[in-house]
Amino acid sequence: MTIVSLKYDGRINYSWSGTVCYVGSDLVVVRGLFDRKVRSALLTFEPGSLTLEYYWFDKWYNVISDFGQKGYLQAHYCNIALPARFEEEQITFIDLDIDILVRPDLSYLILDEEEFERHAAQFNYPLEIRQGVQMAIAELLERIGRKESPFQDREISVAEKRLRL
Repeated sequence: MTIVSLKYDGRINYSWSGTVCYVGSDLVVVRGLFDRKVRSALLTFEPGSLTLEYYWFDKWYNVISDFGQKGYLQAHYCNIALPARFEEEQITFIDLDIDILVRPDLSYLILDEEEFERHAAQFNYPLEIRQGVQMAIAELLERIGRKESPFQDREISVAEKRLRL
């Protein structure tokens, strides 16, 4: 399975591989294993890091839960994005720049708001995009506050059991 993050103008932002471990009517969960060091706004995925990645077809976000090399939660990285598309062996989504980094204690930081504003002006984001981004942030913060999936799991074995793998 290949995951492709696109920019609003269609350019490839990042792509990586993973293994599908759950497919539902509105969600695909992918298990990833990093083969190289990847830095992303206050979070570094080390070689050997395990992830569970949640891609919704009806939500304006996705969540990458980093469980490090030993299977214990390091952080959840939430991308504000257009809903994911799942076609054959590929998941694609349009990254809208704003991210939320959620620590294991569920404290969080909203990142890259300036980058969103810069790209919104550059690509003339329609009002629908701006409103969708604000609704996605509010929904994610509610989900975090309620400790709703995937924000309740602190180790990969527990998360996998919840998925019945």
